[in-house]
Amino acid sequence: FVAGEGFDYLGRHYRLQLTDDPAGASVKLERGRLRMSRAVAETGGGETALVRWYRHRALSWLPRRISPWAERMSLHPGELDVRDLGYRWGSLGKNDRLNIHWAAMQLPVSLLDYVIVHELAHIGQPRHTPAFWAAVQCALPDYDQRRTRLATTGTTLWLG
Repeated sequence: FVAGEGFDYLGRHYRLQLTDDPAGASVKLERGRLRMSRAVAETGGGETALVRWYRHRALSWLPRRISPWAERMSLHPGELDVRDLGYRWGSLGKNDRLNIHWAAMQLPVSLLDYVIVHELAHIGQPRHTPAFWAAVQCALPDYDQRRTRLATTGTTLWLG
């Protein structure tokens, strides 16, 4: 990690600022910059610290975003888990648990909405059947454009 390096959060680009904060300090978004302790960055702990920051932000931000979509779709998701899902943006687990990749927090909100709606639509529709896509389209009429944008935007994001 180097000062000035860029990282995305909810579709906006932020420059990394290395600070003299103690190594135990967490990553912070302050005054338009992502702040990370220089000691963390130089000792190889930067990746872990930044992924932890994305996960923490996701766990507080996503429930407020998921709730209105679930209500609109008349669905009742289970718990939320934010973790590394490899090259998948999301998945639906047992008991309708929504799993969202921490890296999805770098996406613009409109694409994150597509990921949320896509996973919610899997409740009761485990496969990508015509009924599944109809549920997605009912919630997001422009889902196909968002899916296309996600395919191109997703290749540019930092995955750790």
